[in-house]
Amino acid sequence: MSIRTADDYAYDLLEKAKRFYGKGKNEFDENGKSAYYQSSIIFAVMCLETTINSIADELCIRDDFSLNEKSLLLEREISFDKGLFNLSRKLKMSRLIDKISFLLARFNARTDKSTDVWWGQLMEGINIRNALIHPKTIPTISPIQVENTILSVLKCIDVLYRAIYKRKYPHYNKKTVSTYDF
Repeated sequence: MSIRTADDYAYDLLEKAKRFYGKGKNEFDENGKSAYYQSSIIFAVMCLETTINSIADELCIRDDFSLNEKSLLLEREISFDKGLFNLSRKLKMSRLIDKISFLLARFNARTDKSTDVWWGQLMEGINIRNALIHPKTIPTISPIQVENTILSVLKCIDVLYRAIYKRKYPHYNKKTVSTYDF
């Protein structure tokens, strides 16, 4: 795959997440299964983060976003210089879930996160990814958790696309079968 844009990169990460999930399901060795499932979760959430960052970059060009909104989405601090507030180059970390929640609210996505199954599955997938990246305990990952993470990432991106762009996510389908065959 030739990667030209952040959207292409996000799609590549998604397809790799799906492929690792498929390889994990077919792996007999427990260490191999674990490696594939861990990789799948990490790549799926990376896909989501890449997509959210791409959307944020695009939206923050617009004039109808406040400085605080841009600060959240672009993860930059607000500075005060020569009588004006501006975005600085200084990093101000924002939680991925906060960015998603903001975008859903800002664009009036018709979703009740507290009752949507995909939201709970997304939270679980992000928590697993966080436990893998910042280990304090070693998470055990089941095939259903991996599948749910991939599907919830797809659903989240689709909900955001429908709210923001008024069209479905072009790569949205509920399948976990990758187009890759490595």
